[in-house]
Amino acid sequence: MKFGKFDSFETFIDSYRAAERRKASEDLATMPQDLALEKIRSDKVRAVVEVKAKVAEDLGNEGGEASHQHFLINIDSAKQIAEAVEDDVNRVIEAQENVFLAIRYGDSMGLTAPVEGMTVGAAFDAQGEWIPKDKAYAHGGENMSVLHFTHHPLGFICSPLRCYS
Repeated sequence: MKFGKFDSFETFIDSYRAAERRKASEDLATMPQDLALEKIRSDKVRAVVEVKAKVAEDLGNEGGEASHQHFLINIDSAKQIAEAVEDDVNRVIEAQENVFLAIRYGDSMGLTAPVEGMTVGAAFDAQGEWIPKDKAYAHGGENMSVLHFTHHPLGFICSPLRCYS
């Protein structure tokens, strides 16, 4: 399934991560060592959010090096919001904008199996990394915020049937 200009979400997220690492490396090269060390420490902290949400649409599964379940979701509330993405999360909640949810499974990095019970209208809890709408779109993805990395060691997802991490 295409994600913006990319052939798949996996291609998008790999490209996005690589671009973030390149930019961080370029920034570090121009900084004094004490500022560079501070930036390295702060960059290790991901923009993690914990949300209560509902499935708006099941977009199906995608195979590749890793498999992903894809959904459009609506966020009802957020229990935890990283400061770096707080404005984007709050905007999404207030406007009830769709958010793209990618759940990785079937390899050692993701969940062991697809999440069961994620039907349209199903309420669930999830924690993962948030990519703001403007960053996803500027990188060539869809024009919507993204929630991913909903697996160990960073996140989790609790469907109506059970919890996964």
